[in-house]
Amino acid sequence: EAIAAHLEILDRDSGDRRALDELGRLYREAGRHADLLDVLERQAQLDASIERHVEIARLLSGPLGRPTEALERWSSVLASEPEHPIAIAAVEAALGDSDLRVTAAGILRPVYDATAQYGQLAQLSLRAADWADDPGEKVRAYREVVRLREYRLGDKPGAFDAQLLALSHAATEPELAQVLGETERLAGELGREADLIDAYRAVAPNVLDAEIQRRLYLDVADLSRAVRKDLVLAGEYYQKVLDSQPDDRRALVALESIYRDTNDDERLTEILLRQADSPNADVDERVGALVEAAGLYVTLHRHDDAIATWEQVLATAPERRD
Repeated sequence: EAIAAHLEILDRDSGDRRALDELGRLYREAGRHADLLDVLERQAQLDASIERHVEIARLLSGPLGRPTEALERWSSVLASEPEHPIAIAAVEAALGDSDLRVTAAGILRPVYDATAQYGQLAQLSLRAADWADDPGEKVRAYREVVRLREYRLGDKPGAFDAQLLALSHAATEPELAQVLGETERLAGELGREADLIDAYRAVAPNVLDAEIQRRLYLDVADLSRAVRKDLVLAGEYYQKVLDSQPDDRRALVALESIYRDTNDDERLTEILLRQADSPNADVDERVGALVEAAGLYVTLHRHDDAIATWEQVLATAPERRD
């Protein structure tokens, strides 16, 4: 009867505040949540207080089980009061729901940015990268983490860690060259060039751009040789370059040096013969490589190969009787 009486009053005057307050109280006591929502919405039109919207959001997310609409209401609260602790906590809780997390992140991102909560913003981007299925989205999310950590939080080591994550997903992305440039810059500034070896080894096989792949293989080899002093690994990656570009001068020269340092005459001979066959070698370079290869064959007691190599020398430079 009391409810009916107040409804009758509202039929005559829809803006009667006292009737709305009493009706809201009665609906709360009776657990009539849908009817309570209607009252609260009408009250919000008359008095759009923050706490009114908070109550609506709680009602939507709780008894009414309408979480998406609740997030929209929490967003309205934060638009008016960006640091409202209850609203922030409610939206952050939604990050754990796979159906709500993208919407929740979209609400929190401008809030964190406007309130200079850059650590939270970086964590949000990390989570967004984890949620994403598309490699390009992952790369962009990780690059945002890099930007925040380096320029907003002053955490360059943390930025480099995020940069390596970006690189790990960038093999087939158009941003690969930029990602590589930033990775090398940070590694150089932090003195962490050694970390590039394993990072490049992981990403290089999936790179579609042949020139970038060559560069990565060469960088792995150069760093393995100079930083780790791992000549075996360096040799393996110089060889990968030669497998696709047999006359690559940088790889040939590096392997020649490695095999000289390790006294590996067998492999040194193979490299010298490759250098002699290179279309970039002039006559003197070709003859010098063949002469040394012939001498190594003698040392290795492969006399037939030595004779065949001397014959190549005579065919290449018949005037060279020395």
